[in-house]
Amino acid sequence: MNAIILLIPLLAPGELKLLENFASNPSFEEDRDRDGQPDGWQGSAYDSPAQLAWDDTVARSGQRGLAIRDSAGPSDPRDWKRCTGRWTSERHPVRPGSRYELEVWVKTRQVTGQAYAHLAWQRGSKWLGETPTQRVSGSGDWQRLSVSAVALNEADSLLVSLNLARSQGTAWFDDVRVSGISEMPLRAEYVFNDTADWFPFTFAPDDTNLDSIDLTGLLDAPAGKHGFVEARPDGHFYFADGRRARFFGTNVGGAACAPPKDQAPWIAARLAKYGANILRLHSMDGRWGRLIDYRRGTSQDLDPEALDRMDLFVAELKQRGSYISTWSTRATACSYRSPIPARPSIRSTTS
Repeated sequence: MNAIILLIPLLAPGELKLLENFASNPSFEEDRDRDGQPDGWQGSAYDSPAQLAWDDTVARSGQRGLAIRDSAGPSDPRDWKRCTGRWTSERHPVRPGSRYELEVWVKTRQVTGQAYAHLAWQRGSKWLGETPTQRVSGSGDWQRLSVSAVALNEADSLLVSLNLARSQGTAWFDDVRVSGISEMPLRAEYVFNDTADWFPFTFAPDDTNLDSIDLTGLLDAPAGKHGFVEARPDGHFYFADGRRARFFGTNVGGAACAPPKDQAPWIAARLAKYGANILRLHSMDGRWGRLIDYRRGTSQDLDPEALDRMDLFVAELKQRGSYISTWSTRATACSYRSPIPARPSIRSTTS
């Protein structure tokens, strides 16, 4: 058994420039994260019966290609999601008005519909349009598909899609090339560790004993004893008395921001046991958070009972040396402030 223990980015996004090929993993050989799929590509059958495979038996170059077979279903062929299988690349930034060229090689066997590729233009997550290559069918050895197009004026990105539509039979794709003004995709290397001799780590929710694990010494209780926290020009956090502030924590959301009173002490104790000295309270004023009494028809009134529970929870955290970071769905701004008073007053602001 292997586990990823370290991710190291080697190339960060940079300035757009003219590139001969910025396709991700263009020959589909790499699987650096060991997830069983080619890096930078994702397969989808949508609602069709299509079968997609990262095939190690057919390739134009290298050892692998991407295969799609039997995408046609018994349903209405006008509904593309019911009769199309696709492999799609990750998104790549583009410059509107600039020209882009796509080249990909395809091999077909008894394709009754259409095998082709296209450039899909997007703005953010919004689909703007597609520019397809020529379409092929039947059986044939490797042949080149290509298309040249100018990026739409609204487009900020493109993705490459390899398609088999309304078809029985199989299409294999390999050796993608996309040229134009863009940037090379982020490349990451992974370091793995053999976990064959590891054992499951489980514990009960109310596990607060300190016999085997005790990291409470890393917390400096009570929270707030060194004054408020601020970020200084060097990018680090400091307390008011000049001490460096370092935080390790986790997140709770919604109703968990105001747990039942009998649970608050052991939740705070368990966080302290594992060395967590900060807890993010997230979306406590959403309808699922219960801090606001929405029964009155507005978001202006706090629920006294929920407020009392959260008040106690924060006090338990403070007692053990844990700070809080708060964020609300309706607040005009985020609030990150310490120390936490023992009995805090909380104000709801609406945008």
